[in-house]
This record gives sequence, structure tokens and C-alpha cells, in this order.
Amino acid sequence: MNLLTRIQNLCNEHGINVTQLRIRAGIGNGVIGKWGSSTPQVSTLLKIAIYFDVSFDYLLGLSDVRTIATKEDNQLAEMSKLEDLVAYLLAQLEDQELTFNNKPIDAEQAKIARKLFESNLEVLSLMSE
Repeated sequence: MNLLTRIQNLCNEHGINVTQLRIRAGIGNGVIGKWGSSTPQVSTLLKIAIYFDVSFDYLLGLSDVRTIATKEDNQLAEMSKLEDLVAYLLAQLEDQELTFNNKPIDAEQAKIARKLFESNLEVLSLMSE
């Protein structure tokens, strides 16, 4: 089963159409329809996988198992302290190519995002004292 068929089946199961999926998952107009002739971005596939709570393998038709607990999933589930989660998120910000609203975040924007994140956490810390 190809990607577009799998997405259509998931939409049908959830009682929505592809346009509603696009809007709810924050995907640009016409992006999904172009996948018949172009390769989707990983960040867009991630949005769809998250929306439907399925694995990449399932979404891409490589497996019929909808979800798999990954090592990362288990690590996130075990994080009970905000400090641990913040450290994880900041590491992700440094190590990966991130997007926001389907637009890549460059290194300078990542630095700014990190500073904003850290300063907001400092304000929260001061408010709780």
C-alpha cells in the first residue's frame, strides 16, 4: 500500500478528508497532493504520523504495526522532571534540522529560540519562588 493510499485510509477511519487533515496537522496547501510525483519532507510526514498516532513504518506502508515504542518514546515517558525534558528539547534544537510552520529553522534562528526558551523558563522559575 502506498503512502497516499495509507493516508486516505487513515483519514477515512478518522472521519476526515485530506483537506481537514492538512489543516489540523498544519501542513501547507497542496503539499499532500503533490506526493504522487515528489518526495515528502520528513517533517511533514512526522506531523501526519503524530496526528494519527502511527509509526513512520506504518505510514509508509512498510509495516502493518501502527505504533512501536522506541527508545526515545520510553525516555520521554520516564521524564518526570521539567529540567530533564528541557535538557532533551534543547539538545534536539542543537542536533537536528527543525522546522516551524513547514519552514526550516537555520542555526541563527535556533540560537534565538534557545535563548527565548531559556529566558522564559527563568521567568517561570522566579515566579514560582
